[in-house]
Amino acid sequence: MKKMNIILDETTVLNFPFIGKLIRRYWFVSLIIPLVALIFGVVKYSSQNTIFQTSHAFKNTAESASSSSAFASILGEKNRGLDETEIVAIANSIDFQFKLAEVLMEDQGFSNLNFNSINAEKSVPQSSFFAHCGSEKECVRRTVATLLPSLYSVVPDKGIINRYLVIVRSLDAFTSKSLLKALSILIESDRVKTIQSTITQQIKLSEELIETKRKELEEGDINTQRDRYKFLVSELEDLDRKLNSIRHNFFVMKQNLSQAETILEQTLKVRKKGVNVNELLKGEKAAALELRISQLREDLNSLEISKGQFGGKDQVIITQIKEEIKDKQKQLDAIGAFKRSISSVSDFVKSKDKTSPNQEFDYVVLKKRFDEMKNEYDNMVSNRENMVKEMTQLENHLDKYKPTIEFLKLLEQKSVQLKIAESTVVSDLSFDTLPSDVASFKKTSLGKILFISLASGIFFMFVAVLSRYFMDGRIYDEYELQSVFKDLEIIGNTPDFQ
Repeated sequence: MKKMNIILDETTVLNFPFIGKLIRRYWFVSLIIPLVALIFGVVKYSSQNTIFQTSHAFKNTAESASSSSAFASILGEKNRGLDETEIVAIANSIDFQFKLAEVLMEDQGFSNLNFNSINAEKSVPQSSFFAHCGSEKECVRRTVATLLPSLYSVVPDKGIINRYLVIVRSLDAFTSKSLLKALSILIESDRVKTIQSTITQQIKLSEELIETKRKELEEGDINTQRDRYKFLVSELEDLDRKLNSIRHNFFVMKQNLSQAETILEQTLKVRKKGVNVNELLKGEKAAALELRISQLREDLNSLEISKGQFGGKDQVIITQIKEEIKDKQKQLDAIGAFKRSISSVSDFVKSKDKTSPNQEFDYVVLKKRFDEMKNEYDNMVSNRENMVKEMTQLENHLDKYKPTIEFLKLLEQKSVQLKIAESTVVSDLSFDTLPSDVASFKKTSLGKILFISLASGIFFMFVAVLSRYFMDGRIYDEYELQSVFKDLEIIGNTPDFQ
């Protein structure tokens, strides 16, 4: 306890000057312990495995114009890409490790790879890892997949945003290079396959949905109905052209027939009466005009009712008929003042007798031709009405399936886009052109080991020196004597004997 009082100091806790005196007193212990610690540190540094490290940087291009962003656009989704956690976890999946093991096993340099961990105290040959597998290839693949995770890692680049590093550390430069090359290729190809797999699933779902919608349309006989509608549209256009062509001839012939009928009636009256020729002529003309006006008005009413069904010529014909009605009405109004001289009533009657058979024959022929044309015209109008009615029914039927048809078109377009995207997929993880050079180093640097060794040596030196002092029963100087025996009075020094 008295010696402890010498070591301790009220101000500095430890009495450093006295401790320095002890170090000089026990110089051998003070020298040998730090020296041994430094030698141990050097040996420890030399015994460490040399680690060979290389890396390859890549970027996540999902936010730019990549296939994944195009694919997301096709699907109508907002493309967020892979986040940091997903990218780092890509190479850590068991499935990826087995794929990597298979790629390495197929490489010609597989037998030269060093699978020892960088923390291994003793390096063992490759054959030792696979001794239990024999010739079983699957066992070797499982073993390699188990050993690989300790040799590589994927980490974010701390200096650059959206940039990552594939880092490989092994006990052999060839192993580091080979493993990094396989990792870079596999990460890109695996990402491409993942995107393709997603697109393939979307294509499959789209095709199934397309097939379902097609069956719905087949059940509604939409294709047949649509073809029938197109056929009717074409037929209606042809029929309208024919109607426009025959309509003019029909009304001209109707007018001629009316005139022939009027003339024949008046001729027969003249032949029957044989007198009052002047009145007969006036009456004949007035009757003809009235009949003509009546027929024209009937035609006009018919045209105005059906206006718009037969094309743009209707308005022209209506205008012509109105002009003719006005003209005939003027003639009818003036018939009262009409006078016509006839040289001989008997000659007039005789001429009527001669022309009567021809007029009757002409009328019969004209009437027959008119009836044929009228039947043809009426049939065409009836057919047109039936076609319009059928088209209306078909149009209503097709309108019910119109949303399905439009949806099917969109699905087919998207399916084509997906197939194009599937065949042109590139990875959204883009590696730099060249990896970094292989760097070699020890796990713990020489400077760090020497610092720790020296600090440890100094600490143990203090412990050893203090222990030696406590076990030493001798007193070496007056200061130590006064400190140990404070109650004693020193009366002088002992003489030195020669």
